Amino acid sequence: MIADLIALDRDGQPVLLVAVRARVLSPRSIEAIVARLKTAGTGLAFGMVADFEAIRVFDLTAETPTPLLVLKTDDVLRHYDPEFLCPSSASGARPVFHDYFETLVQAWLRDLAYHWKSEAPPGSEALASIGLLQRLEGGATQSEVPLGVDALH
Repeated sequence: MIADLIALDRDGQPVLLVAVRARVLSPRSIEAIVARLKTAGTGLAFGMVADFEAIRVFDLTAETPTPLLVLKTDDVLRHYDPEFLCPSSASGARPVFHDYFETLVQAWLRDLAYHWKSEAPPGSEALASIGLLQRLEGGATQSEVPLGVDALH
């Protein structure tokens, strides 16, 4: 499996596996992706699935991961592209391709880590309430990372 994005803490340790899909996912698809993240991210507490509808954060240590929080994708990513509107949100929205969608998610994660765009990026309070924001601060992101037994450590 290849993680679309991995967020690292300030010490370079992985804290979050991210799957980005440029479409609206069915509940069954989300469940399958989370199961793969859980298997690939052995020992990691957090997994994220971002689609055109929502950005969902999961506790990968749970027996059956359920979302710890759900943020509306448009509300988060419009902060980084004011004209951004997920194609599923309204008719007439411009096409959004996977690479651009992934870039916006990565920009948000980097803003959470370094506050390059805003002091309080969208979703900061919610991420702080589950303990993820503190782990992201001062960290970095990597994209298209192959996952395996030794790939994360």
